[in-house]
Amino acid sequence: MSLTAANDAPFEDETDVVADVVIVGAGPTGLMSALLLANRGHDVAVIEKWPEPYARPRAVGINHESLRGLQVAGIVDDVRPDIYFTPDGSRRSEMRSAAGEVLAVRIDLGTSISGWPERATFCQPLFERTLNELALAHPRIRLLRGWNVTGVTENGEAATAHAERWPTGDVGALRVTGSFVVGCDGANSAVRTGALADIVDLDFAHDWLVVDVVVAEGRVFNPYMGQIFGPPRPITTVNGGPGNRRRWEFMRLPTESVAELNLSETAWRLLEPFDVHPGNATLERHAVYTFQGRWSSTWRSGRSVLAGDAAHLMPVFLGEGFNSGVRDALALTWRLDLILRGVASDALLDSYSLERLGHVRQVIEQAVEVGKMICTIDPDAALARDARLRSIADGRTAGFKPQEWRLGVGLWDESDPRAGYLGVQGRVSLDGKVGLFDDLIDHDGFVLLSPTDDPRRFLSPPVREAWERIGGFTAHVGVGSSIVDVDGVYADWFAARGVELALFRPDFYVYGTAASPTDADPVVSRLLHHLGVGFSDVEPQEV
Repeated sequence: MSLTAANDAPFEDETDVVADVVIVGAGPTGLMSALLLANRGHDVAVIEKWPEPYARPRAVGINHESLRGLQVAGIVDDVRPDIYFTPDGSRRSEMRSAAGEVLAVRIDLGTSISGWPERATFCQPLFERTLNELALAHPRIRLLRGWNVTGVTENGEAATAHAERWPTGDVGALRVTGSFVVGCDGANSAVRTGALADIVDLDFAHDWLVVDVVVAEGRVFNPYMGQIFGPPRPITTVNGGPGNRRRWEFMRLPTESVAELNLSETAWRLLEPFDVHPGNATLERHAVYTFQGRWSSTWRSGRSVLAGDAAHLMPVFLGEGFNSGVRDALALTWRLDLILRGVASDALLDSYSLERLGHVRQVIEQAVEVGKMICTIDPDAALARDARLRSIADGRTAGFKPQEWRLGVGLWDESDPRAGYLGVQGRVSLDGKVGLFDDLIDHDGFVLLSPTDDPRRFLSPPVREAWERIGGFTAHVGVGSSIVDVDGVYADWFAARGVELALFRPDFYVYGTAASPTDADPVVSRLLHHLGVGFSDVEPQEV
């Protein structure tokens, strides 16, 4: 398909736009999905009701997996000015009692399994504006702003999003048709209807006042992140991104109304104990949010698919809401690419729904448990919590070991205990250049990797041909290879798992592993069989 209707000015009559994929919602998840698909050669139409990118801060935490996603999308340098990378030695977070006692400390140890810092902070309005500009400049993306989607229809071969001018609703109508419609349109998603509207709610809801300020130049806050427990009031403070930004979050007490809490006067009063006032800071935004945990039990129905907040809402306590949306985009777009290229059937989207739901449930359930601990204001329960944390920490400063969440059941080798987890990226040297692996190989598909030999040598002709058809890439990283393992990251990763072969998916997760590169054929044939259509001549083999 190809894009039609060359501008997004108001339409006088009902107008049709056609693309390969229609994305509803131009937030980070929607724009990331659009850029990833467009970079793979597909035409994308993005519909967004807001005429301009939202100008107020929201998410502030970005993790290593999202940074790697930006890297593989080829836009990390574009958004780097919108991200604040904490200097080495400053990545300290603390949990304190209301009396000021430090109950737990963790130190971010630096470079992650993805080759990026474990965490950074960003300014979402700046970040979204950059993504918006990149989308507008991309020849395969049509960004339709000022249109509110009212529903989606399907005819078996395609899906159509129906929209009207927003906010007036009275200037023409718009139909945008593609092979698939992806709902990235947030908690009140118009795409999430029918079978997609079955919501699971963990019955966890607390109101918090979120306050974003720009502080005076040179002001330093230590720790980088702080959690102050109640009673009386739980408080969170964290860096808010580049440009001397800082965020505070204050939980609403039972004696307060939302209206009372959501006043600028209240925000300034609550900031006073931190020596933050109108004389040394500018209030960017204050808003009361309800932190809650919920998800749609189905993410795919026919040709409609959900991603981001349309599929799940999670409390902020792990900082994974935005990052889970990026994971959705990465997991969904490589599947859509294979389907659109005729390499796989649309049944592949069922594994997206199962995998991401299983993963998100773990994250949300853990975030809710952390939230329950933080939101405790009963005095006796708070004393018990503080004693428990004190005994766990035992007065020591602990290095931060990142949480590893495994994918839900889906397109990975469930018989392999090493599969379903995030894969590794390190620095390599190739042709006189040193950089991160994904950059130097310039590849965004499946990767078959070994530290001892080139796995391609062990692929039989039919498996090799099918592997190349899906865009597979093989590499030997290590001793005797042209790709040098600069820091020993790959050698360590393989040694820790007792294997010498790993197959990584385009979203960086491990499909499967094997003891030797000589097992390349069975590992790849199992993937091909998993993908289904077009590989009937390739029989799955035992490793």
